[in-house]
Amino acid sequence: MKKNLKWYLLIIISTTMLFGYVLVFKSNIKDSFKRPNISLPNQEGESVLKDNKLVIPQILENKSTTPNKAEFDLVVGYGEKEFIKGYVANTLGYNGDYLGPVIRVNKGDEVVIM
Repeated sequence: MKKNLKWYLLIIISTTMLFGYVLVFKSNIKDSFKRPNISLPNQEGESVLKDNKLVIPQILENKSTTPNKAEFDLVVGYGEKEFIKGYVANTLGYNGDYLGPVIRVNKGDEVVIM
């Protein structure tokens, strides 16, 4: 009886794995694993959120004219964002209501954030 139990367990596990394979790789569920769509900034440098696409934030301008030094101004602010249609969430962001800008610096630069 114990030998049969091992075989039954092996058959159940194999069947479950086969069912999972068919469910994920042969059905429409695999579409949810695709890369997200990316929304590039518009001409004003602001990112545009359309159809829950990934938003690329604007690049924050370096205020320093000195070589190897980067200075940036960041302001924390509260806001609201509708991530899912019909549901508004409170947000925190830098220089805006959600997340913040991209800070681009070079390796070895002195960085000052005010």
